[in-house]
Amino acid sequence: MIAALTALLPLLLLEPQEPITVHEDIQYSDVARQARRNRLDLYVPTASSRMGTPSSASDASDGKSAGVERKEVVPPLVMFVHGGSWTGGHKGYYDWLAEALVGHGFACAVINTQLFPFAKPDEMVADCGQALGYLHRHAADFGFDGDRLFVMGHSSGAHLCSWLALDQDQLKAAGVPNKALRGSVLLSGVYDIRSRHIALDAVFGSDDEYRRRATTLLYADKADAPVFLAWADHDLPCLALCARMLRDRLQDAGVPVLARQYSDCNHKDYVFGLARDKDRVMGDVLHFLRDPTKAQTPRVVKHKQTLLWVATSDREHEIGEALAVALRIHGVYVVVQDLVQPTSESVSNAYRKLRGAGGKAMTSCYVGGVGLGGAIAASVPLTQARDGLRGRIAIGASLSGSSLAKLSNRTVAAVTDGLNNSRLLSVLGDQDSRSMRSESMRLARSLMRGGQEAHLVELPNTTAEAAFLKLR
Repeated sequence: MIAALTALLPLLLLEPQEPITVHEDIQYSDVARQARRNRLDLYVPTASSRMGTPSSASDASDGKSAGVERKEVVPPLVMFVHGGSWTGGHKGYYDWLAEALVGHGFACAVINTQLFPFAKPDEMVADCGQALGYLHRHAADFGFDGDRLFVMGHSSGAHLCSWLALDQDQLKAAGVPNKALRGSVLLSGVYDIRSRHIALDAVFGSDDEYRRRATTLLYADKADAPVFLAWADHDLPCLALCARMLRDRLQDAGVPVLARQYSDCNHKDYVFGLARDKDRVMGDVLHFLRDPTKAQTPRVVKHKQTLLWVATSDREHEIGEALAVALRIHGVYVVVQDLVQPTSESVSNAYRKLRGAGGKAMTSCYVGGVGLGGAIAASVPLTQARDGLRGRIAIGASLSGSSLAKLSNRTVAAVTDGLNNSRLLSVLGDQDSRSMRSESMRLARSLMRGGQEAHLVELPNTTAEAAFLKLR
């Protein structure tokens, strides 16, 4: 008995081992002016917590006598890049995310990159590549699998991760083989930098070629690793549109993609909830990380889509005809409706007549226009529930509440209520009038605050009308 207690005593006196090993401030590169901007924190499950379990109950009762050895499971690694509009953020704020991923059997590296204005986004994505390359080369030193790597980012971090993951030149420069990157998790990122926006203009400048190079959805290719895409239903303007555009590009290229929109969430709260027990977003992320090749969002079966184009002048008619030719190859049928008396009531009547003639086959119907025609399209008293209206498109149109109310002979509240029943896409040019742009932004924000889907796209170095005239 005494001999048995003596044998057990060293074990009883051992300190309990933490299930996680943290390596702080690893210097993965030395190009940054401030060394701390090229550092990462690495969180790895301890060796004891990575031990696999025996395969049967009899083995578990006496694994050693049964000749069964518990083998160490080498975890894959997720590299996380924080958001902050390319100008802020720090790896130290995300220890909770790394610890949550470690708790589910993954190693996690949270990295810093250089920030604007001390570096441009192409230098930031190069930092991401250097960090991933360092992790790939030193995987055996830290106890994770360097050939099972994932990148994960939020907001501007998602943009950088998408650039790294989808641009084969970035991976090549980082020294990371394509097969080593198993997938990317992109949370509320912006993947089209070409549109004008005050936040994008401040960071990406006015060089159209540079902004095109930073538009990551253009890199979608069949060689890309699977992608998990997420966004919130109350996200920042146009992020839902960006995510859907990237989803469609990846699907067209044959890349496995899992896309999720999270209800009752905003740009940040669904991400900061990842550490909660049984969190729905974390559940989806883990499902993807454990088998990214099975990522699949069903393609939307696109029935014949019809756009009623409102034209109040020869110029607006001309743009509608050009749009009809451009959209035909995409399965969209454009009907140009010339109005002698431009009122929302006459457009509503034309829309209902058109939809009635098409019967049940016309399940996807839109109304749109440019200039005055676009404003009328935004103001028409049509709804999705009653009229099957999927959305409104206003190009180069003034969208103040008072002007829309005047066009429809209704109150501003009635017009806003009507807009709440369908999506709105407003397309402007940065050379359109300041009042037009501010009115459209104000309306889009108002709709979004009410939970509606509104997208405002601003084209560079043009007016919206001039841009669409080029369709000829």
